[in-house]
Amino acid sequence: MRPPTLSPTARRALTAALGTITFCLVFTGLSLRPRAVPWYDPIGRQWAVVLRWPTPAQPGMDWYGRLLVASATAVGVAGAVQLVTARVRSSIPADSFLPMALAINTLMAFWLCAFVYVWTLGHRELRPTPPMAFERTSPVPPRPAGGAGL
Repeated sequence: MRPPTLSPTARRALTAALGTITFCLVFTGLSLRPRAVPWYDPIGRQWAVVLRWPTPAQPGMDWYGRLLVASATAVGVAGAVQLVTARVRSSIPADSFLPMALAINTLMAFWLCAFVYVWTLGHRELRPTPPMAFERTSPVPPRPAGGAGL
């Protein structure tokens, strides 16, 4: 007699665990080692896929790009796990400790990756941005004497 397929609870637990761990590893890995990710330019309102932000005088945000890449990867892995486990036969009983163990281990991996990410943020070397062109050419005008303009 063939064993039954995985229970829906075990499938959901396995899918959520592997999807979450994939998200954590990709998101943290992108912050540990420079990779080309989508950067958002809030002034130009456009996206660019670059290794480093090319114009340090303008703000650029890579957090959204890293979040997008990690989320897409996690959804892809979770979908693949759902498809594969739909046909997998297992002798694991439906009321086993597997879903709870996966949830506990996934939370531990999530907090470990969160700690590593915060550590990388704390140890980044931020280069000062050069002054903008208008700051170099025009000094701040002096305030009028006598409190005029208040």
